[in-house]
Amino acid sequence: MKSIQEYWNQTLQCMQHELNVSEIKINAFFRSIKPVDVKGDTLILSVDIGFYKETIKKTFDSSLKEALTIVFGKPMNYRIFTEAELETAKFDEIEEKPVKEEVEDMTGNKSYVRENGLKTNYEFDNYIVGSSNNFAYAAAVGVAENPGTEYNPLFLYGGAGLGKTHLMHAIGNYYYREQPEAKILYVSCEAFTNELIKAIQEKKTIEFKEKYRRLDMLLIDDVQFLAGKESVQEEFFHTFNDLVNANKQIVICSDRKPNEIATLTDRLVSRMQSGIIADITFPSYETRAAILQKKAEQMGVFIPDDVIALIANSSQSNIREMEGLLKKVEAYSKFTNKEINLELAEEALKDVLESNKPNITVEYIQEIVADYYKTSTSELCSKRRTQPLATYRQLAMYLCRKYLEDSLAVIGGKFGGRDHTTVMHSCDKITAMLESDDKLNQDLFVIDKRIKG
Repeated sequence: MKSIQEYWNQTLQCMQHELNVSEIKINAFFRSIKPVDVKGDTLILSVDIGFYKETIKKTFDSSLKEALTIVFGKPMNYRIFTEAELETAKFDEIEEKPVKEEVEDMTGNKSYVRENGLKTNYEFDNYIVGSSNNFAYAAAVGVAENPGTEYNPLFLYGGAGLGKTHLMHAIGNYYYREQPEAKILYVSCEAFTNELIKAIQEKKTIEFKEKYRRLDMLLIDDVQFLAGKESVQEEFFHTFNDLVNANKQIVICSDRKPNEIATLTDRLVSRMQSGIIADITFPSYETRAAILQKKAEQMGVFIPDDVIALIANSSQSNIREMEGLLKKVEAYSKFTNKEINLELAEEALKDVLESNKPNITVEYIQEIVADYYKTSTSELCSKRRTQPLATYRQLAMYLCRKYLEDSLAVIGGKFGGRDHTTVMHSCDKITAMLESDDKLNQDLFVIDKRIKG
């Protein structure tokens, strides 16, 4: 079990490396502070001089709370005393207030973490819905409006940073407003595990069980961390049973489906699959662009459409990364005192753009064109000649000739076995259309951007 000093050292490292508090400031203001004790959700700190106490509260309050929460794995507060104050303080009289912690989300917006773990800025009305998440969103709204009924449990799964946790908090926040007296708890699987281990060590398992089994709604995140933890799985199974049997709502998040979590017991898999399972996938370009527009509005920053397109196409893994790129562009604009435009964004993101340059092939271009026009690559390669499919195919061939050194025969062969004269005709046709067709020019501009990544 880690000592208080180890927790404190990790907190300072977190502030420096994850929250960007400079090493100079860490050494100047924090190295002389000593951790004394932990009272509930409050870390007690000792400082030599009262000046440091006031400076930390005024300048580093939110960063310190956020770092403590990350390191301890639960919402944490702190209190600072001078050595003189500690000599007369009675720790048992230090008030343990429920934490209502102010944090900052990826957009820089202020948010609060309620004592039940819910982040107040995650709501249904600021969640962008698209084809990648519409079923998960509908199921989440259903759970929030009618908890403990047919959608119990709700199991959300998908890759990191795709919006699962946002939906979880939105469910909890909606229910909290409807039923302020309800017992709601958001907890990560890791925090649940650590809390159980601590309860066993301190012989407080009865209190642990009572805490979880009296809940009206349990929201548990990253449940894939149950893998390989038999005793934790056993306790979670019984907690699960008690809550569901009492018509209390459970919402579970994971990066994979229940039956894909290694070493998860069959009965727990069966329980998790007994309600609604909804996946969230990487959003389409249109949804990514809408998310970025929404985030820009929340930040109070105007982002031109071509910059939105650049960022949306620069992130190919998750929404969180994409939001980070948006914030990087905004910060670069402030740092250079320049207006945000495409040139500035490309300069700010040049390291990302270099590493993300796609390997352009015929198949890659076919996928980009098919995605843009909401068709499929098999349709582009089919024998069908109806409009507008024929124009989509011709544009794809035109782009292949523009970007690739492949022969016309090779390009044609990858479009359903067409010959080089068909490719040549397609290129001539598109070239002629571009002279007068504004819509096609607009399409080409956007598709070009996507191909370049």
